[in-house]
Amino acid sequence: MNPMQQVVSTMEMRSTSNVAIRQIAKDCAGLPGEYNIQQVYKPTGWGFNIYALWMTYITSASTFKSPPWLFSGSEVSDAISEATTQCLANRGSPGKSNLWESVAEAHKSVGLISDLLDSAKKVLSNGGLLHKAKASGSAFLLLRYGLGPLISDISSVQQGLAKELGKVRLTSRGFVTSNRNSTSTRVTPYSTLFTFKIQDNYSESLVIRAMSIDELVATTASNIGFSTKGLITLPWELIPYSFVVDWFANLGDYLNALVPLFGVKQLGSCVVLRREFSVNSLLLDTQPTGSYTLDQPLSGSMNWTHKETTRIPTLGGPKVVIKSNFRFDTVPRVLDSVSLILQRLG
Repeated sequence: MNPMQQVVSTMEMRSTSNVAIRQIAKDCAGLPGEYNIQQVYKPTGWGFNIYALWMTYITSASTFKSPPWLFSGSEVSDAISEATTQCLANRGSPGKSNLWESVAEAHKSVGLISDLLDSAKKVLSNGGLLHKAKASGSAFLLLRYGLGPLISDISSVQQGLAKELGKVRLTSRGFVTSNRNSTSTRVTPYSTLFTFKIQDNYSESLVIRAMSIDELVATTASNIGFSTKGLITLPWELIPYSFVVDWFANLGDYLNALVPLFGVKQLGSCVVLRREFSVNSLLLDTQPTGSYTLDQPLSGSMNWTHKETTRIPTLGGPKVVIKSNFRFDTVPRVLDSVSLILQRLG
């Protein structure tokens, strides 16, 4: 858990052809016909031109300038706070479930099977399309947020009963990942003979891991999910659609992170930030200038990958932030959203 920074920068040039230009034919005075001159250039010409552009970010073998990151400094800072708050929220809870919530909503579990059967009947009935869609959405939500958590609680209790009691060491974690892409096109000259049209495809991945190693006294109650933290944060969990708020902001994690931890001793913590930036420079077109025509265009590409890993030996404090990834590119989140919208339709 010592501070650490590692930078790895790699460049690779790939060219598949030379470029050939021909001077526009001229008449030779007093002689029949025409003559022309063909000039052929090695592909390293354009490659070194691009190489020199990206090499400006590397001043020596041990000194690097920051590449043109796609994530701003404030976005990275918020992502670190999101991972840190998530890790702090998980501290001091040996059990995987919050059984206080399950007990508080036990009356809903009693009629779960009956509600599922009613939804199934509506789906199979002769009602309209909207009627069937609402029933299908209702059944999905009952399965995902009713029957699913109930089965998970039963499994967590079984696992908790087998866990070690007394003084134990637990590792709490927080994890955030995000990706971004961008594309731009530019025209760059080479000598006075021709120009190249180049497409730069940028991408950046951001991965943040926060962890804390703690020592505490585990009991049977805390192992199966009856923790003090779970009881204190129960009001938030019982608010209708509070989980929807947690899709977009880390308010639930923030409230959990604020709960005082009695009898929990932190042995160490850290945050690891990994950023990977890459750009692929692809040659799209070659255009001669002046009195030349193109016989053979140049093709090729150049790749630059820049990786930075930084380890910070502290977690800092919790913070409310907008989440870096709403996860609407995942099937469960999309189905959740559609089902909730259907329930609000008249």
